[in-house]
Amino acid sequence: MTRLLALSLIASFLAVGASSPASAAPTTEPVAALERRAAAGEASAQYELGRVYDRGSGATADPARAIEWLTRAALQDHVDAQLYLGGLYAAGRGTSRDPLTAASWYERAARAGSTAGAYNLGLLYYRGDGLQQSYPTALRWFEQAAVGGERVHTLS
Repeated sequence: MTRLLALSLIASFLAVGASSPASAAPTTEPVAALERRAAAGEASAQYELGRVYDRGSGATADPARAIEWLTRAALQDHVDAQLYLGGLYAAGRGTSRDPLTAASWYERAARAGSTAGAYNLGLLYYRGDGLQQSYPTALRWFEQAAVGGERVHTLS
């Protein structure tokens, strides 16, 4: 594959509308019930509780608690929690901006089969955001995202 073709593919991937767990519908479960399930170690409850505290929907926004609960879920291999954390660290929302930590969470999600994780990690490599810029590495992650079913649009 020529360098020009590889760069064209990367440019195409920049227009991908990667899915985001942050856009999922908010939970309607009472916070007290979520807290009980989360404290018992249930990863899906920890993820939902982290989102509640991040958004301030159903409870007062508390970024530190959001990251705490999301991290607990992510460490149990909850892919949506890994993606959500990656987004928080990439944007510096509720924490210091840390693209290297974002990349770590995106990579964990990507290795678990997340196309959004692969795409977001590819973007960090493409831009050199917190990582050494590498078009070949970006292309590899973009290809993984494309093979996994992310929608690809060409730039116009």
